[in-house]
Amino acid sequence: MIRLRSITFRIIVLGVVLGLIGTGMRLWVAVPQLKDNVRGLAEKQLLAVATNLAGNVDRDVRQRLNLIERLAGKLPAPLLADQAAAVRWLEEHQPLIPAFDGGLVLLDSLDGHPLAAFPAALGQDWAGRQAWMEQALRLGHAVMGPPTANAHQGSPAIVFAVPVRDAQGRPTAVLAGLARLGSGGFLSYLEHARLGDHGSYLVVAPHEGLFVTASDPALIFRPVPAAGTNALHDLSQQGFRGTGITTSSRGVEELAAVAGVPATGWYVVARLPTAEAFQPVAAMRDLIVKGSVASVVVAIVIVLALMPQVLRPLITTARAMRAMAGGERELAELPVVRDDEVGDLVGGFNVLVRRLRHEEQVRASTERQLQYLAHHDTLTGLYNRAMLETLLQQAMAHAEREGTELALLFCDLDGFKEINDRHGHDAGDEVLRQVGTRLAAGRRGIDIVARLGGDEFIVVLTGQRDARAGAVKVAEQCLAAVQAPIPLDGQLVTVGMSIGITLHGGPAVPTSTLLSRADSAMYRAKHAGKGRYAFLDADLLLLSRSA
Repeated sequence: MIRLRSITFRIIVLGVVLGLIGTGMRLWVAVPQLKDNVRGLAEKQLLAVATNLAGNVDRDVRQRLNLIERLAGKLPAPLLADQAAAVRWLEEHQPLIPAFDGGLVLLDSLDGHPLAAFPAALGQDWAGRQAWMEQALRLGHAVMGPPTANAHQGSPAIVFAVPVRDAQGRPTAVLAGLARLGSGGFLSYLEHARLGDHGSYLVVAPHEGLFVTASDPALIFRPVPAAGTNALHDLSQQGFRGTGITTSSRGVEELAAVAGVPATGWYVVARLPTAEAFQPVAAMRDLIVKGSVASVVVAIVIVLALMPQVLRPLITTARAMRAMAGGERELAELPVVRDDEVGDLVGGFNVLVRRLRHEEQVRASTERQLQYLAHHDTLTGLYNRAMLETLLQQAMAHAEREGTELALLFCDLDGFKEINDRHGHDAGDEVLRQVGTRLAAGRRGIDIVARLGGDEFIVVLTGQRDARAGAVKVAEQCLAAVQAPIPLDGQLVTVGMSIGITLHGGPAVPTSTLLSRADSAMYRAKHAGKGRYAFLDADLLLLSRSA
């Protein structure tokens, strides 16, 4: 029996209240936010689908305009006076162009009278259809006629027409091709396209007020809804392109995206019921409610099972803390096994322990950082001059002990000042970092790469049996690496490098001596034309190489 004034009862009540508050917050705040996010994502995806589909329609229209232009260009002018020959020519070419599966017809430019047609019955359907013919003659290039349901055999179709010119370039006839809609013809893929489980597509000709084609065959060549029936449709008829929520003629709320077809003035509508588009939101709402109920039930069971432990005396915790304070136990965090006053006490003690440990870690990290900064260049991360001199002394001692040689390459950038002047010092620092990375790339673990200062770098090759050959190889690698373009503020910049090389074997000498020799060799290389390397060793032998 739980007493109403007991800690157990109070914790249970608190848990239930917090659970209800959490559930309410998720339902009233998180779910609407999720719905907004899902809507935004769905609108982007739907608009992308509509735009892609509109692009396909635009491409198909332009392909047919180009095809009818090319076909008219191939039509021999003498055929215009020979009807039988013209019919044979159309009969030969129409099967080769499935884009005009409804047939081809040649019309007189003066009165629109059919001169030739294939199939023959097609010529009977063009009388009086002057609008698109006059447009083609006026513009002088291929045009697309309005969608019509009264063309060949009464099937919905689109006319593509182009002027045919005689040898003097005068338009004497009009060649027209008929592209049937649906049933495997023009835009037939839209009849089978599906969006989700219940989504659909529409292609609308706003000037004619028709659904050109649609996923639902019953809508093909049907008039669009009257103004005022559908707000989003009215906006689309006026030129709106984008997304919105509307209600279909069947009373279904839908999320719709509208994208234009530039070649025709049409627009494509991709629509999806909002119930389907926002289905993840409904699922999340159900999951939140069920999860919250389950969480409250589990929490009550856990509280009832663990509360006896909560009421144990504080002696165990107090003894442990006294032992640590007296030095009998190592300072360490105590396990927090209770979420009550005892837990608060242990938690506060653990905060103190963590703070002490954190201070020790910060101190150790600072010491490591100071040690690193003492040995490395802060800009490039390479060894600095002080560390270079130490490592160079060690390398000379090792070379003397092992009977090997070392090579010191003194690298100085060419044209670096111009980069600083043109792009600023931040850009110059980025170039130095890139150069340092490239010089260090591919070097052995026993080699030394350091930044001496400014735009001067040092590469030391140790443990060499033939230091001259090794230095030549590495110098050429360094020149090639540095000369590669460096991306900088959206541009590619290049710098050059001059390298002075000195070799050493035998007893150690002051590091300043080696650096001075290499520096002198570098100036010889720079004086010889930059982008070169030069040797200056005990024999004062000079070699150079163009960049």
